[in-house]
Formats: sequence, C-alpha cells, structure tokens
Amino acid sequence: MTTFYRVCRAICLFWLRLSGFHVYGKENVPPDRSLVIVANHSSLTDPIILACAFPYQIFFMAKDEFRQNSFMRWLLLKLGAFFVKRGEADLAAIRSAVQVLQKDRALGIFPEGHRNLKPELDEFKQGPLFIAYRAHVRILPVAIVNAKHFMRFWKRNKRVIIGRPMEILSPKAEGGKSLAEYNDELKQIVAELWEKGNNIQD
Repeated sequence: MTTFYRVCRAICLFWLRLSGFHVYGKENVPPDRSLVIVANHSSLTDPIILACAFPYQIFFMAKDEFRQNSFMRWLLLKLGAFFVKRGEADLAAIRSAVQVLQKDRALGIFPEGHRNLKPELDEFKQGPLFIAYRAHVRILPVAIVNAKHFMRFWKRNKRVIIGRPMEILSPKAEGGKSLAEYNDELKQIVAELWEKGNNIQD
C-alpha cells in the first residue's frame, strides 16, 4: 500500500466509521491478495467504499474518459488505477490487469461497466472472469449497499458484504464451466449478497 493510498484510505475510512460503516464476510477474504474483486456499481464512491473494506491496496480499472480531466487522471494514477476503453476489447488494459494479479495484488472491477441506479443488477460483462482465468486467480464477489449515502453521515446504512471466492476452471476441467455460465453464477451471487445487505438490521 503506497503512502498516498494509505492516507486517502485513512481519511475516507474515518468518515465512513462516523456514519456507521459495516463490513460483513471478512472471514471469506483469502490470505493471498491475488484476487479479482467484483462488485455492483451504483455510485462514484463505490471504489472508495471498496478500498475501505479491505486492509490492502486494490488496483482499479477506471474508464478511459477520466483521462480527459487532468486532476482525475493525476489522482487515479496516483492511487494505482489504470484506464480501460469501454465497449471494446482493450488488450492493453487486459495485460495491465493480468500484470497486477501476477504481482500478488488485488484487482477491483465493476462488471456492470457503468453506474446502475436501478433496483436490480445490469448485465455483467465477462471481462473480470476472462482476466481471472488468464491470471489463474479467484474471483471474490462483493456487494456494496447504499454507497449513494457516502456524504450523509446521518445515514448509518453503508455496508459491504463479501462472499466466498470463486475458482474459475477451464470448461475442459472436471467441474469446469463456460465463461457465460460462470458469469450468470457470479451475477446471481452478487445479487444475493446485495439483497442480504439491504435486509441487515444493524
């Protein structure tokens, strides 16, 4: 964890704790950091909340449009993010993602590909699964609940629910599935975690 990331995380975590932030399922986090962490995406603060839920640095994929804003480009690069062109097969971004994982680092991706304000999850892109398969690492499903209330400290309902890791096997391996099947399973797990998070009474 870089010093800059650590300081930013500490400030955000302090704010979240003032507003009743809770993380559930910490026991599901494997000891190795080489993971693709996937979560639902409803707010610009989702990466902040996800970063505060884990004790180590998460390297995020950020949409390429952020390059146009000099401050956002500087901030995201300083935090270890790298850019991806949405809507196309960005091979450079895929290579960067695999390199992150090969260095025993956690990669954070939002498979919906955009912020979704609807009460149900949008279609999951298969990119996170492909990256996990290429890098031979597991997927860790996560649900983020009420990220839209990040600045409202009186809304004490901000939660992260961590599921169990998923092993991504070749379709030819025993118990293996196609990426489409894994994708459906992953979306269902995140949806169940999200529903669970909404039903928790703190």
